[in-house]
Amino acid sequence: MKSAKVLTLALLFLVSSLIPLMNVEGANEERKDTDKGYLSEKWRAGLGTGIGSLNSIKSADIDNDGEDELIFGNAQGYVHILDWNSELGGWDEDFHTLDMGGAVKGLAIAQIDDDPQLEIAIGYNWVSDVGKVKIIDGETLLAETNWSSGVSWSHGQWTAGWPYGLAMGDLDGDGEAELAMGDDRGFLWVVETNTPEIYVGRDITPDETEWYVDVGAKVGKNVNDAWGVTFGQFDEDEAMEVAVGSKQGWIAIFDGETEEMQWKKDMDGSDSTDSLCYSLITADLDGDDIDELIVPQQNKITVFIDGEKDNTVVKTTVKSGYGLANVDLFGNSNEELVVTDGNGKIRIMGLVGSDLNIYQEWDSGYPMNAGAGVTVSTNGHSNPWVIHGGDSGMVMAWEITSETGHNQVWSTNAETNQNLVYSLEGGGTYGIAIGNIDDDDTLEVVVGTHSGRVYAFDGITYETDWVSPVLEKTAIGIAISDLNNDGNNEIAISTGKPGEPQVEGEGGE
Repeated sequence: MKSAKVLTLALLFLVSSLIPLMNVEGANEERKDTDKGYLSEKWRAGLGTGIGSLNSIKSADIDNDGEDELIFGNAQGYVHILDWNSELGGWDEDFHTLDMGGAVKGLAIAQIDDDPQLEIAIGYNWVSDVGKVKIIDGETLLAETNWSSGVSWSHGQWTAGWPYGLAMGDLDGDGEAELAMGDDRGFLWVVETNTPEIYVGRDITPDETEWYVDVGAKVGKNVNDAWGVTFGQFDEDEAMEVAVGSKQGWIAIFDGETEEMQWKKDMDGSDSTDSLCYSLITADLDGDDIDELIVPQQNKITVFIDGEKDNTVVKTTVKSGYGLANVDLFGNSNEELVVTDGNGKIRIMGLVGSDLNIYQEWDSGYPMNAGAGVTVSTNGHSNPWVIHGGDSGMVMAWEITSETGHNQVWSTNAETNQNLVYSLEGGGTYGIAIGNIDDDDTLEVVVGTHSGRVYAFDGITYETDWVSPVLEKTAIGIAISDLNNDGNNEIAISTGKPGEPQVEGEGGE
């Protein structure tokens, strides 16, 4: 008789002796977005996955309270804003949007009006091939006038679908803020932040813009995914320059006032190669008040000193370093460069003469292949904190104590972050059950994740009661019952990989 194939293996955990890990109330704020469509929410856990992709994670004092907030998007189409809790030394969740449609990978923060707080521009794929940008106020967290419900970008016959290249500030030196957007079709749009439209319709057309530039036509080659957009000061006039990077590796620099292209460069000498020049930033790495342009690629990182085309420093040891941040970490008037790469490595770098020096580097423990970003928080801490996202949905913070020293000081790991805000590592929360798994009278919520971990939260306090060891695959099925009638419940878990072919040696365990 042919033996039956085993498709699932129940893993039993005796949990009657489990010890609660924390005793701090969990995050329980409702979503504050004014959109409708959700039932009343009592509590939530998880921050999604793909956090900070294309450098869409920022720390800034957006509400002018003297402490930095943490702002980031994720692959599921949500934006999270975390507020600093000085009493507990970590971040609480202050704001969580409703589903914005598709992945949020564009984020820029600037002062665009007369109030003291900052504003946040968010670029996201709304539906199908239609993308939108929304600007919200940093204090009220409501959409700014003329940006409510998000604004799309219409080329006429088609629409920009993935508006991920964002920069915001006074580009032309007229005292008014502009928003620049690089889209998936290879166009650069520049609009006034206060009055982006002439005709009311919640879409911006080319005749309503200050700029509408076909970057491919300017460089003379096919260009799309212009997702590397940044403002910088490469000369001594009042206007800034805007740099644009593209999928094919073309870089173009435009004067912020005249719109004239100052120079262009094919970073790999082959416009047919996916060079992925995304997440560009500018920084004054040598302290001369003229910015450097930093361009990451899959196989290197390049610094254009003073924004000059032929004055470069190249590091081929930094690959897919799409997480970039700049700040004066050591009080020497020069800004340092913080880089996170696809393998999850973090580097602190500085421009020393004609060399890009690495002061320190370490492994974060979490991969960033989705282009997860990095930011630096300086308000509310005695030393700067380097904060990054990751593919699995974890957010981590590292204190920089010196040129060669660092310590991990905070993360959204449910075991270590005092339950201020939780990550459910890896997403994939297919399995969930409710039952009493300890010796109190309260039920627990037990949920599995794609990381292979299973989390148990107290049903009243929402504290983390327990986190399982890492199982082989996604915890798909969960049941809680007293299997042996000894008065203590066990947890039965089946694991597997959704969509995996269930043939010999593969599929569910």
